[in-house]
Amino acid sequence: MIPLHIQNHFRSNPSASLVPMGPSVTIRSSAFGFGLRVCPGRHFVDSSLFFSVSCILSVFHVGPPKDELGNEIPVASKDSGTNSRYG
Repeated sequence: MIPLHIQNHFRSNPSASLVPMGPSVTIRSSAFGFGLRVCPGRHFVDSSLFFSVSCILSVFHVGPPKDELGNEIPVASKDSGTNSRYG
């Protein structure tokens, strides 16, 4: 049996693509649509975006700054505590 929302494909039926919003809905999944109107290229985009960002970040060196002699300069953490979750 053909589902009702596919039988009459000449009429718009927005309720056919609605899914209940629950804990499984995240920002990542909501960017690509829901139900029958979900983006077919979402896995490709997710993989290519990860690949692009990781290639860009691979050229950077993340570490403490160094002086003219190549010694690491100690960095003092100056946190006011306003952005801290605990404390």
